[in-house]
Amino acid sequence: MHKKKRYGLLLGFFAALLVLAACTADQKNETPTSRSPFEGGEKGIVGEFREFGIIDKSDIEEIFSTESFPIEVVLKNKGEHDIDPGDVAVSLTGINLADFSGIPNRQVSNENEIERVSDVNADGGEEVIDFTPGEDNARYLPQIIGNNVDITVVGNIVARYKTYVTVPKACFKGDLKDKSFCEVDEDKTVFSSGAPIQVKRVRERPSGTGLVVLEFFVENAGQGKVTKHGTEFDARIHTLEFEISEPEKWDCSGRGRANELRLDSDGKGSIVCKLKDSAKLAKEDLFTKEVALTLDYDYKDTIVKQLRIKKEE
Repeated sequence: MHKKKRYGLLLGFFAALLVLAACTADQKNETPTSRSPFEGGEKGIVGEFREFGIIDKSDIEEIFSTESFPIEVVLKNKGEHDIDPGDVAVSLTGINLADFSGIPNRQVSNENEIERVSDVNADGGEEVIDFTPGEDNARYLPQIIGNNVDITVVGNIVARYKTYVTVPKACFKGDLKDKSFCEVDEDKTVFSSGAPIQVKRVRERPSGTGLVVLEFFVENAGQGKVTKHGTEFDARIHTLEFEISEPEKWDCSGRGRANELRLDSDGKGSIVCKLKDSAKLAKEDLFTKEVALTLDYDYKDTIVKQLRIKKEE
């Protein structure tokens, strides 16, 4: 091939690449991707028992019957809601407290604030809950028949928690025939703060002239149970409360219940928020705006620890 022709083809190829890159850059400038304001994640308060004794060959912790042992739970905040003093309660089950000395209370709450995960505190805060504050800790009292007895200590952790949700660019337009700038009838980008209850998807759609609807699809992303703050946990009913930004402009309900959502047996549900007639858009209105939602609930997780108490010969 002639050198000039070959060089011409190469120049044409590189020119095409530059044009493509420029077009891509322009497209990115026209439709920038929103960045999450949250660290994210699907955890809130996480708890674990500290070691009771020495781990044996079968991976079971064990102590002698003449020994005492501590019962302590380490609480770590792995989500993005600050925990106030008294907002976490840990209760012991699985054992008969009358069989032990040194355990004055079945339930203990956090005494201090437990900070959330943030860009300056990547690990989050923590606090140790101590069920055996005395010098001698817990001691097993009954006589052991045989060589040993195995006990199972269960901790139920109930924390008041919140999930913060943002839709950065909900579309508001008075003239739905106008297809410019933003689209009403589509899924919207949504971000949830680190927490066990998450909003995975948001759908916006028109609801008449000058009116729009936002539907938030909520799910329990953790293994625990959820209930409305201050109410008892129910094996069949899982509820939470919510509040939208600028509530004077929206009518929100979860399956027909105002400001309350009942999740189904799969831990899922949706919140429907409709713009009120009093906030109806004028025909010339055309803009995007952030819409925020806060979910408020009590969340219950369970932790388990095995201990073998050996008879001292």
